[in-house]
Amino acid sequence: MNSKLRVGLGFLLGALFVYAGIMKVLDPARFFEDVQNYDIIPWRWATVILTFYLPWLEIICGMAVIAHPLRFGALVILTAMLLVFTGAVATAWARELDISCGCFGGAPSHPRYLLWIGRDVGLTIVATVLAIAEWK
Repeated sequence: MNSKLRVGLGFLLGALFVYAGIMKVLDPARFFEDVQNYDIIPWRWATVILTFYLPWLEIICGMAVIAHPLRFGALVILTAMLLVFTGAVATAWARELDISCGCFGGAPSHPRYLLWIGRDVGLTIVATVLAIAEWK
């Protein structure tokens, strides 16, 4: 992969996750509600912990992808997170839940499942390709 393309895609992916994490940090109550609405985590305390730590993990990994320290590890973590996010959205769609994505803070309140899954799959492909390029 062309190094300029790899750097550009890495910057965009990293910046997207930094932005998403910041939007969640700025409104933790909203993010908590969004996570809880997926109805996947049966324990309230686990949802509280996830709500607190996930945005910071997104910010740190996004910054690592942009700034290069531990870039490969950050890309692997982001890829795994994107797979989990895709699965969560797919299960919400299958259960016909009326939820907000929770991806970037205050999202539209009506579900756009196909768009969300398409976005997550695309980002998963980008993160995977970047991780493979970084590995070589």
